[in-house]
Amino acid sequence: MRDTRKLKSFVMLAFNSGDQAGDCQQLEDAGLKFRSGRGSYKGVNNPSYLVVFNTRKQFDKILKLALKANQESILVVNENRECSLRYLADDYTQELGQWTEVPRHKAKASVGYSEIDGRYFIAS
Repeated sequence: MRDTRKLKSFVMLAFNSGDQAGDCQQLEDAGLKFRSGRGSYKGVNNPSYLVVFNTRKQFDKILKLALKANQESILVVNENRECSLRYLADDYTQELGQWTEVPRHKAKASVGYSEIDGRYFIAS
């Protein structure tokens, strides 16, 4: 049976700080809802966070945190599960396709993936 709850937009964000408790505290202090996970890009693994947003104000808070963490880009996933990579320096957006759940072995074979609650996702 299809889940009929409204899907939310979210950002996959990494801080690369080495302080996961501090990362979570920053998100909590900003009043953002999030889930902790792991991300991998080109074989480099880091804690990452699925951060939900419903308003432009929430999205702007996420951007501010990403800029503070010197992130090159963030992965933005809309309510239709279309994802894009937003480069922060020049505000360029690269469309990537669909946010898709895949088996672990397929995720590990990809250039980049996210793991949230033991589930693996890629942009395809």
